[in-house]
Amino acid sequence: YNIYVISGLFPVTAERRVLMTKRKDSKGRILKTGESQRKDGIYMYRYSDIRGKQKTIYSNDLKELREREALIQRDSFDGIDYDAGSISAIKLIEQTLSLKVGLCETTIENYQNVFKILQGYDIFYHPVKSIKKSDAKNWIIQLYRDGKKSSTIGRYLSVVSFAFDQACEDDLIRKNPFKISAKEYAADDKFGAVALTEEQQISFLSFIRNDPIFCKQYDAYNILLGTGLRISEFIGLTVHDLDMQNCIIHVNHQLTLARDRTFHVTKPKSWHSIRDIYMSDSVYHSFQRLVEEAKSRKVKIMIDGYCDFLQVSREGTIRARRNFNLSLMSAVKKYNRLHPDTPLPRISPHTFRHTFCTNMANRSIDIKSLQYLMGHSNVAITLNVYTHANANTAVQQMVRLVEFTPTGSSSVLHVG
Repeated sequence: YNIYVISGLFPVTAERRVLMTKRKDSKGRILKTGESQRKDGIYMYRYSDIRGKQKTIYSNDLKELREREALIQRDSFDGIDYDAGSISAIKLIEQTLSLKVGLCETTIENYQNVFKILQGYDIFYHPVKSIKKSDAKNWIIQLYRDGKKSSTIGRYLSVVSFAFDQACEDDLIRKNPFKISAKEYAADDKFGAVALTEEQQISFLSFIRNDPIFCKQYDAYNILLGTGLRISEFIGLTVHDLDMQNCIIHVNHQLTLARDRTFHVTKPKSWHSIRDIYMSDSVYHSFQRLVEEAKSRKVKIMIDGYCDFLQVSREGTIRARRNFNLSLMSAVKKYNRLHPDTPLPRISPHTFRHTFCTNMANRSIDIKSLQYLMGHSNVAITLNVYTHANANTAVQQMVRLVEFTPTGSSSVLHVG
C-alpha cells in the first residue's frame, strides 16, 4: 500500500493518513498489529490459528494481553496449536483409548472401567492446556484420601499419562503433567506386590501340604510360585496345554469371567504373554497330580472349544478367581494364627507371581529372558522386580561378586 502511495498511484487523502497512523489506546500507548481497544476499555487481540481460523482473546489489561499474545506467537512458531489444547482432558483420554487396537476383552473392559472412574473427577473436564503438574499431584493425593490403593492409582495414572503423552506427540501441549509416580505420595500399600522371602515360601508351602483343609491347594500354590503364571492363565490351563514329556507349559490363552458371570476363553493380556515355561521337578509333580485328577473326571466342562481344565471344583465348576482369593486369604489367616512371631504379609495370587520374578532375578537370570518368562510387554515392568530386593539378598549378591576371581582368590577386591 505504501509503495502505491509513494509512487503517486493513490492520492494521500486525510482518510488514508488516519489509516497510516499507528493506533493508540485510551492512555496514548501505541497498539501493535492485531491489537485494539473497545469503547468499554476492553483490549482485544485478533489472530489466525494454524488452521487459518480467526480467533480473538480479551483482557482488561494491555500488559496481560501481550503476555498471552507472546504465548500464542511462541506456540505458533513451534507448530503448537494453541486452541487445540482447549480439548477437555476426558475427551482427550476417550479419543486416545479409541486408538488402542488388538486388545483382549479383559483389557478393553479394564480400560472402560478406568474411564468411567475418571469421569467422576473435575480435573478431567478442564482443557488439557490448563492442567499443571500441581493439579495432577493434588488429584493423586485426593485418590489416596478416597481410600484408593497404590496399585489402583497406578492403573488410573498409566491411562491418563498415556493420553497426555499422545497430546505431547501431537504438539497440543509441551509437557505431560502426569509424568509422576503415585508411590511418592503415600506409603507402599500395593496389595500383592510384595515378594515372599525364601524362608516364607518354604514355611508356607510346608504348612499348606500338612494342613487337613488347605492341603488340596498345595499343587496350585506350588505351581504359581514355580512358574509366575497369572491367575487367569493358570485357571485357563487344560491338560492339552502341558507337554509333560518335555516339561513345558504352553501359555496361549486365559480364562476370564464376564459380567454375566459366564466364563470365556480369551487371548492373553498381550502377544508378549504367549510363551513357553519350563517345569521344575516340583512343579512337574504338582502338574502330574492335577492331570491325573482331570482325566479321572466323568463330567467334562467345555468352554469355547476348550475342555479338560485343571482347576475344577468337586461340584464340577471352574474355580473362579474370587474363590481362589478367598481360599488363599483364609489359609494365610490360619498360618498367621499358628505363626504369630513370623506372620505373612497380606498376599494374593499375584504375590506368587512377584515372588517367582524376584526368585529368578536373585538367581541372576538375564533380564530379557525374565521378561519373556513373565510375559511382560515392556522390560521396564520386569525391572520393577528389583524394588523387592532386601538387604540379605543385596549382601549375598555383593559377597558373590567380591569373592569371584579367575584364580579363585577372594582378596582381589577390597571394600573400605
